[in-house]
Amino acid sequence: MMNKKVWKKICLAWLSITCLLVVVIALFYVIENVSGRKAWERYVKECETKNQTAASDLEKTYLWIEDIIPPAVDEEKNFANIPLFKAVFQGELNQWKDEDASKTWTVLLDRKPWHWYMPPNYYHVQHTSFGSIADEATGERVQLSKEKGAQLICEKLEPCLAGLMDIRQALNEHPLCRYPIQYMDGFDALLPHLGTLKSITDTATQRACANQILGQPDKAAEDLLLAMDLGNTVSGEPSIVSALVKAAIYNNVLNVIWEGMVSDSWTQENLEQFQEKLKKVDFWNDMRLALMADRAVMNDAFQKDPQFLLSDFYSMRGTSHDNWAMRAVKNIIPSGWSYRVLLEYNKVMDLTLSCFDIENKCIKADMFQSALKELSDPVVWNIRGIPSFAIELFGRAEICMGYPKSIMKCSRTQSFINAAQIACAVERYRLENKKYPNSLADLGELLPVDQLPRDWMINKPLQYHLTDAGYDIWSSGWNGTDEGGVRTLTAFGDKSSEDEGDWVWEIARADAANGK
Repeated sequence: MMNKKVWKKICLAWLSITCLLVVVIALFYVIENVSGRKAWERYVKECETKNQTAASDLEKTYLWIEDIIPPAVDEEKNFANIPLFKAVFQGELNQWKDEDASKTWTVLLDRKPWHWYMPPNYYHVQHTSFGSIADEATGERVQLSKEKGAQLICEKLEPCLAGLMDIRQALNEHPLCRYPIQYMDGFDALLPHLGTLKSITDTATQRACANQILGQPDKAAEDLLLAMDLGNTVSGEPSIVSALVKAAIYNNVLNVIWEGMVSDSWTQENLEQFQEKLKKVDFWNDMRLALMADRAVMNDAFQKDPQFLLSDFYSMRGTSHDNWAMRAVKNIIPSGWSYRVLLEYNKVMDLTLSCFDIENKCIKADMFQSALKELSDPVVWNIRGIPSFAIELFGRAEICMGYPKSIMKCSRTQSFINAAQIACAVERYRLENKKYPNSLADLGELLPVDQLPRDWMINKPLQYHLTDAGYDIWSSGWNGTDEGGVRTLTAFGDKSSEDEGDWVWEIARADAANGK
């Protein structure tokens, strides 16, 4: 048998080794957690110091939700306080006791789409068209002319007019707007007003397209201006989803404006109204606020749970990846590593936000795309002090992967808004002079040279070129390279690629050659 003294020495050795390991592991966690937290706290303090000396609010770094929530507005002037949106936010839209009001909004908001109606699309140069529909009397499929289809749309939308008139009156009586957005844990925010706004503006723009076809430009313009005003109610709302909904609303509006230009439907007054309204649209600040809001929501969620950034953050929302292995990993990973990942994320966000040119209100295209790639690509995140395998456990790629497409869509929309603004002045010039201007400098007071909208992606004037059938106005597009107004077609050949080629506003009319 083993000598008791030898056994005792072995036991003491093992105990010493175990204690040493425990101490080493404890020290490792203490050092990692404290150093990571301290690094994050130093960054926060640096931001607070810079904010105190910033020349303007645009140069400040906003880290928390309370920093980016819009200021309160006069409640009596707040459009968000009308009964419709109060019901939307309280979840009582379909429970109104006022039967007349309930019926009005049900007709307006629950409108079913008509598959036979193909709206215009300025980006793909696709004109309004109508397919075949079933005859209500015989059930047989019949073809519709553009005019018959437009008349049918107006008839089907007739019950919506009362709701549109109420909304228009409410906008006139309530010049301010701030919707009561509620932020929740994680990346969720309650935004029920967006679907309502989209439904109302879809109705308005569809009706506008029909009236434009039927030769009633003033009615069409009235609905388009209403849609633009509704889209503007979410301006300054710190949410990427809000910015995307606003972009979708304006894309629908631009579709109808483009169609009316091609068919020579708009009057001088219509075009001037569009031009003035489009001049005030600002997606530049909407996108900055949206990025800052996402950063702020993440930082706030992190404050509640330092392990929030681990790749199973979806499981914390009860959606997926909720398994014992991931929970064990979450408990093992030092919280200090999470602080370092959060710090890296914030620094890359700082880089991304620095791509917004404050002086010229444009985007530094090459720098911007590089920053977005770094923000969403998990391969490039090499954080000192954290093993590469551990970095892969953090979920920043899933968190940020939607940024590039979202920002591109908003940038594209703003570029076409700028092009449409110029096109309104060009069409006004044509109506006055019976010909198109040879250059944008010829527009004179219709759009002075020093007020010409610029190409967001390269900070130069948008390009204008006369063609045999009209003219093209274009931006360099997402790649920041001016390709002479050339679109890049997809493999299908029928749609333009969003991230390649130029973004072109093309007007081609049969009588354009003689300037009529």
